[in-house]
Amino acid sequence: MIKVKSILQKYSIPIAGLSSGTYAYSFVLDNEIFEFYDHPDVKNGTIKIELTLIKRSNVFEIDIKAQGILEVQCDRCLDLFDYPIETTEHIICTIGQQEGYTAENIIVLNKGETSIELGQEFYEIVVTEIPIQKLHPLDENQESTCNPEMMKLLNQYTIREDKTSPMQTLGDII
Repeated sequence: MIKVKSILQKYSIPIAGLSSGTYAYSFVLDNEIFEFYDHPDVKNGTIKIELTLIKRSNVFEIDIKAQGILEVQCDRCLDLFDYPIETTEHIICTIGQQEGYTAENIIVLNKGETSIELGQEFYEIVVTEIPIQKLHPLDENQESTCNPEMMKLLNQYTIREDKTSPMQTLGDII
């Protein structure tokens, strides 16, 4: 439990005694947080988080900009490659009776809270940017940058059947 608190505590913003106004913060998501959450698709990564917090009486508006690289495994050739991440998110934190989430991007904090912990939100914002199918990017000639040896093996052992759909067969008869 102590390790969990120390990992996520790096991503918290103290709000006790914060006067109304605009504040800027910077954070870095590194391998430690990706190992902590043990995401199956992310092997390593470094993401820089730029955060702007606007405090009003009982509301905190948070604008997050995340930019960096995640190391993911290509679904085609199984080699690791760097996938660029660049995204923004807007979160509203309010103080209320029930702590937790009321809707997407709205967090309700308990009156006694002294900080906003954003480690999980940062992590979720970043990993939801990973596409379902992760493939090496194409080069300037629109050619795959996948491992050529693996692509040879893949092509060698791929069975291609000429399947004609029933609709095509029916069309040929009519």
